[in-house]
Amino acid sequence: MALRERFWIDSSVQGVLVGRIVLYWFVAVLYLLLSCVCSQYYANPTWSFSEHTTSLIDQVWPWVPSVVLFLPLVACDLIRVSNLFVGPIYRLRLHLGKLLKTPDCRPLTFRDDDYWQDLIEPVNALQLEIMKLHLRVAELDEELRMKPVQEIVPDPLLTDPLEPALASSSAE
Repeated sequence: MALRERFWIDSSVQGVLVGRIVLYWFVAVLYLLLSCVCSQYYANPTWSFSEHTTSLIDQVWPWVPSVVLFLPLVACDLIRVSNLFVGPIYRLRLHLGKLLKTPDCRPLTFRDDDYWQDLIEPVNALQLEIMKLHLRVAELDEELRMKPVQEIVPDPLLTDPLEPALASSSAE
């Protein structure tokens, strides 16, 4: 995986993913804890609350470091993997913003291991088409500047204002 400048790219997307991981982790830990409590209670229904608590702590404490370390490990891994699809969309969004301002900006590129490599070709083709249209508009603008004013704007005294209406009614 290529090194990235930013670990957290899009907080709205990646925040939801990390929130889901935390929720799933919490529910899994709660489920395991409740299942331990229930199985211990049904195995020893005559014990007092303190005996159940002591026994539960003895059973659960070896698992606590693993459970606590598991959450940050999974969250970091999820953020790194999500960068592979969040990063390209972030770059696409930035590229489209640049494209609006300057159509002759650099073509869109993604990192080699990013997902959605197939977005590059149509976006760059669209950029080329926009650049061609801008060149054509510039050419037409230059042509209009070169023509005398009479060719561009007809003299209202020499043209009949009803002529377009008469031409369209006679064509019907």
